[in-house]
Amino acid sequence: MRNLLLLIILSLCGSITTQASHHSQDTAYVKMTLHYFDLYQKGKDEKAYYNAAKQMKDYLLDHNDKELYYTIRSQEVIFDANLGKTYRALQKVNTILKDIEQEKNKDSYVQLIDYTLGSIYHLRGNYRLAEYYYKKANEKCAPTDSTSRMDIYSQMAELKLVGSPKEADQWIEKLGDLTRASHNPEYHKAYLMLKGKLYFYHKDRWSFDKIYRDFFSIQRKHPEFDNGGVALMKAMDLAFSGDYQSALQLINADNNEIETIDKPGLRIQIYKMMDRYDLALDEFRKIKMRRDSLDTDMLFDSMSEIDTQMSIYNRTKHMADKNRKMLTASLFTICVMLTLALISIIYHHLMRRRYQKTIEQKNRELSVALEQATESDRMKTAFIEHVSHEIRTPLNIITGYVQLIGNPEYEISPEEHTEMVNSINENSNMITTIFNELLDIAQYSSNKKFVCEDMVNVGSFLKTIIGDAEEKNKGRLQLIAENTEPDDFTIKTNKIALCRVLSQLMDNAIKFTKSGSVTLGFHADKASKTLQFTVTDTGIGIPLAHQEKVFDRFYKVDMFKQGFGLGLPICRKVSELLGGTIVVDKDYVGGARFILTLPML
Repeated sequence: MRNLLLLIILSLCGSITTQASHHSQDTAYVKMTLHYFDLYQKGKDEKAYYNAAKQMKDYLLDHNDKELYYTIRSQEVIFDANLGKTYRALQKVNTILKDIEQEKNKDSYVQLIDYTLGSIYHLRGNYRLAEYYYKKANEKCAPTDSTSRMDIYSQMAELKLVGSPKEADQWIEKLGDLTRASHNPEYHKAYLMLKGKLYFYHKDRWSFDKIYRDFFSIQRKHPEFDNGGVALMKAMDLAFSGDYQSALQLINADNNEIETIDKPGLRIQIYKMMDRYDLALDEFRKIKMRRDSLDTDMLFDSMSEIDTQMSIYNRTKHMADKNRKMLTASLFTICVMLTLALISIIYHHLMRRRYQKTIEQKNRELSVALEQATESDRMKTAFIEHVSHEIRTPLNIITGYVQLIGNPEYEISPEEHTEMVNSINENSNMITTIFNELLDIAQYSSNKKFVCEDMVNVGSFLKTIIGDAEEKNKGRLQLIAENTEPDDFTIKTNKIALCRVLSQLMDNAIKFTKSGSVTLGFHADKASKTLQFTVTDTGIGIPLAHQEKVFDRFYKVDMFKQGFGLGLPICRKVSELLGGTIVVDKDYVGGARFILTLPML
C-alpha cells in the first residue's frame, strides 16, 4: 500500500534518529524531502526521481545519518521493482548488503533488507518468497518499532486478501491495533481501506458498508488529508451497487489515484460479479503476459478456477441458446413444449453435476501438482541465491587482481604481485571448494548406502585426521586425539566416507574456535554395539535454537560468515549412508560438540 508506506517513511524522516530531529530544522532538507516523496509516490519520472534520491543520499551521508541513508537506498530498490526492473532491483540489494557488511551495527539494517526483498517479490507476484521475507523482517523488528510493523502487517494482509481471508483479517487487525494505539486518524484510514478490500473480495456487502461510512467520516473530519484510498473505496461501493461500468471507469482512469498493482485484481472481481468470466479470464491472461517467469506458478491456481467457471459459463450459454431455439420451433402444443423443456433441464442438470465432479477432481490433482511445482521453484530460488552470493565475491577479487596484473600501466612491486597471486589462488580454491561441495551433495543424494568393507585401525586413523587438520590449524590451537580403546582396536566401515565426515567437523571446529583446543575422540559401546566419534571445541558454540537447523542445506547461523552452508548437511547425509546419525550435544556448553554414532559391524 503506497499511501501507508509513504506515511510511515515520512514519520521515519521526522523521528527515527537523533539526526533526523536536527534535519527537521533545516528548511532546505524539508523541501528536498517533500519533493523526493512526491516523485516516489507518482512513480513516473524516473530521471527526476533518481536525481532527487541522489540529493537525499548525499545530504544524509554528509550528516552521518546512516539509518535514513539506507532507507532511501531501499526505497530506490522498490521504485525499480514498481517499474518492472526486477533484475536491477536485486542487483542493488546485493550492493546494499555488501555495504552493510562494512558497518559496525550491520545487524540493525538486516530487517530493512528483508523487507525490501519482500516488496520486490510481492510486486513480481512471487507471494511465497514475499511472505518469507516479510516474516523475517517482522521477527527482527524491535517491540517498540510500531511504524515498521504497521507496514509489514499491511503487506502481509495484501498477500492473503484473496486466498486466505481469515489469515488476512488477522494481519489487518494487528495493523488496526497499532493504528488505534497511535491515535493517528490517517493511519487508521489506511487500516479501514484494507478492511474494505477484504470485504469486497469476499462479497460481504453489509460489513463493507460499515467500513465505507467510517472511512469517509474520517475523510470529512480531516479535509487536510490527501485523497489516498478515496477512489478505491468509491469504485468498490459502485460495484456493490451494481453500477459496474462506473466502477470500471474509476479503476481504469489514468490519474494514479488507485495503485496500478490493485487494478487487475479489482477488474477481475468486478467481472466475476457481472458473471463475465470470459473478461476475467482475459484479464488474467494480460497479467500473465506482463509478468516474468516468477508469475507463472503463482497464477496457475487462479487460472484454473477461472477456466472452470468459463467452461460452466459457456455450457450454460449454449444450453440457453439451444432451449430458445427448441421453444421457438416446438409450436405443436404447450404440453409437448413443457415436456421437452423439462427433459432438457433435467438432462443438463445431471450432466452439469457430472462435469462439476470431474472438474473438482482435476482441481484437486492440479492443486497437488502446483504445490509440488511451487516447492521445487522455492528450492531452485534458494539454490541460485546461495550460489550467486558465495561465488560473486571471490570472482570479483580474482577479476580485479587479474586486471591489475595484466595492465602495463600499473606499476606493481614484487611483494604486491606475490600478494595478488596468493589471493587469486586462495579465492580460486574457495570456488573449487564450493563446486566440490555441490558435487558431493548431488552424489550423496543419489546413493542409498555405502559399502562398508574397509578394516580401519582407529588409533592410526585418528592421528591421520589430526595431521590433516594441523595443515589448516598451523599450530594456532591444540589438537587432541582421545581414544578409549586399545591401540590395535579395528573397526569395519567405509574409510573414505568416515574421513570425509570427521575432516569436515574438524575444519568447522578450527574455523569457529579463536583459542583453546579441538578434541577428536572415539569410544566403542559394546553393550549397544555402537561406535561413537566426537569432535569437541572451545569455540563460540551453537545456540540451542539453531542446533538442528545447521544441518539444513544452505543454513548459516551468521549470514555474513564465509561459507556455503553445505558442510554439515553433507556430514549428516554421509552418516546416514553409513547407517548412523550425527547430532549436536545439547548438554555441552564450553563450545560445540558433534557426536557421530555408527553401528558396530
